[in-house]
Amino acid sequence: FVTSNHKYGEEGGGYSVVDSMVCLRLKTPLSEANGLYQLDLKTKVLPAGYTDDLLHWSGEASTITLRDSILIVLKMRNASGGSVEERFGGHISRDGRFKLEGFSKVCFMEGAIQAGFLVAEWKYYRNDFRFVGTLRGRRK
Repeated sequence: FVTSNHKYGEEGGGYSVVDSMVCLRLKTPLSEANGLYQLDLKTKVLPAGYTDDLLHWSGEASTITLRDSILIVLKMRNASGGSVEERFGGHISRDGRFKLEGFSKVCFMEGAIQAGFLVAEWKYYRNDFRFVGTLRGRRK
């Protein structure tokens, strides 16, 4: 519980404002998709021949679901210093499946969130390259 008291206005007159915030740390059941996820992704870079190695990405995502809708906001960095930040929104089925296009129209995910895990096929288009792989996330 955090409280702060501020006085505003002229001396002797004016008004006082008390700001309060209550924070609770809750564990939600794994059956709920809402939460923060630690992400791991290994992508192939296409067109083929650009690199022989898989490019490793890591980051975080936050998810919020409401009835049959889902919002995912993610940030990831790759081992070469690149990064991606994207927001996704769309339909989620009762069994946690989704097919989403990022708001920037360059990232795509198709997969599911179930029992505290997020698994999705990932496509990210940047310049003349395409990064494809399986995104894996575990709820924190």
